[in-house]
Order: sequence, then structure tokens, then C-alpha cells
Amino acid sequence: MKNFCIMTDALTFVEEHLAEQITQKQIAAHCYCSQSSLQKLFHYALHMGVGEYIHKRRLTLATRELVGTAKSIAEIALEYHYGSPEAFTRAFIRTWGCPPSVFRKSRQFPDLFPRILPQNEGENGMTRRNVDLTALYDVLKAKNDTYVLCFDMVGLHPMNQISYAAGDKALAEVFRRVDTEATEEQMFFRIGGDEFVLVTGYQDSAQAEQLANRILAHNGEPVVQDGRAFPVSVRVAAMRMTFENLRYPDVLDNMMKAIDKARDNNTLYYVQS
Repeated sequence: MKNFCIMTDALTFVEEHLAEQITQKQIAAHCYCSQSSLQKLFHYALHMGVGEYIHKRRLTLATRELVGTAKSIAEIALEYHYGSPEAFTRAFIRTWGCPPSVFRKSRQFPDLFPRILPQNEGENGMTRRNVDLTALYDVLKAKNDTYVLCFDMVGLHPMNQISYAAGDKALAEVFRRVDTEATEEQMFFRIGGDEFVLVTGYQDSAQAEQLANRILAHNGEPVVQDGRAFPVSVRVAAMRMTFENLRYPDVLDNMMKAIDKARDNNTLYYVQS
């Protein structure tokens, strides 16, 4: 329980100060723990260090500002403590594979690294699977009756064992493929380590199926990291979300169950609502 409380406090502190200069020392002091203990907890629970988590969350919020506001790239770089617009652009390209100016003109889904909410599983057990689903739930409530496409990325864990940079690039490629095929009214969310949901707004299963098949058509196309090609594929389940199955505690479970079904299929899997 102590470790869970430390992680909860640390992640909340980070989230509240992403637009400020924060150090590992400050976070550890806020949580009344040593810096080494804090670093170990982050690696255990999130499989990344404190600095990397801060970087990924800052870049996600900066990307959100990029597509959602008229702020200049220089303003966004300054707001999130990049040394210069050029430094921000280099970091952006490493993650997204394109400059922020290109992303702003052609893309709409920014939340590659969503806020993580630690889950308590005993005295020391924590998982990074739970992410903040508030925005997803609000979109589902507004749509009320819509097909969602639940995606599972194939082979992220073994890819990360070879190269976390390759894993991150593959995740960004999934976002790019969905972004390319989706309309401006649709919303895409990362709901776990390698799980995603696209809220289509469609009540017609044929429209949802056509969209899913356009995305599936890219399966096997690779990303390249350090001279090595990594094929990127997803599996997809289609599920109709209505008022009856929109209880907040059940939304993630229902979507994960749909994804589990999809993992056994090489084509689109339909979940009976």
C-alpha cells in the first residue's frame, strides 16, 4: 500500500507541474521517499524512468496544444520547457516521425502517452494498464449509440525487449494509420499498453467494418529503427456501445474483453452487444 500511495502522489504531482520545471528531487521530496526508491518504483510500475515519463507526458500535452490551439510552435516549445523550437521539433520527430508543422496540418489524435492511474494489486503490486478514461467516457456518453473499434497491437512486448525506441515508433505508426483513415468527427484513445479504441460515431455495422478493414489492410507494414525493420500489425474487434453498457466501471472491462476475443482472430471480430 505504501508503494501505491507513493506512485499515486508522484504521478499526480507530475501531472500538476508538467508546465513547470520539475526535478526528480522535488518529486521525491513531495512523496517523502528517496530518489532511488522513486526511480525503482517507476521502473517497476511503468517500465520507464521518471524523466522519460515526464518527457512523454509533456510531449503528449504539447501535441494536444499543437492540434487544438493556434499557438505557435515556439510558444508550445517554451510552455513545455524545451530549450528551443528546434529542440522541440527534434523530440517531436523522434516520437511522431514528422515535424510538428506537418502534424498540425494532417493529424488529429495527440494522446499517444495518456495519463496513467496506478492500480493497487496488493502491497507491492501495481500495473500501468489503467489510464485516465474520462475523455473517452465523455465522448461515449455524447455519442450514446455508436460502434467502437477496439484495437490490439501485435507483438509490442517483444519489440520493447529489443528496443523501446522501436516500440514507441510502432505505437506512433498505429496512431498514424488510424488517423489517416478516420474522419475529423471520430476520436481515438489509447486505453492500455498496446490497446486502443476508436469511437466511430457509426450506428451502421457496415460502415464500421469498412473502416476497420482499411486499417487492417496496412498490417505487416514495418517501421524502421536503428536499421532494423519491425512489422506493425493490429487486431480489431467491433462493439456497439449503447446507454445500457456505458457504466463507467464497466467500459474498460467490456473493451478489454472485446480485445481478448480479437486476439484469436486475424480479421475483424464482432462482439455481440
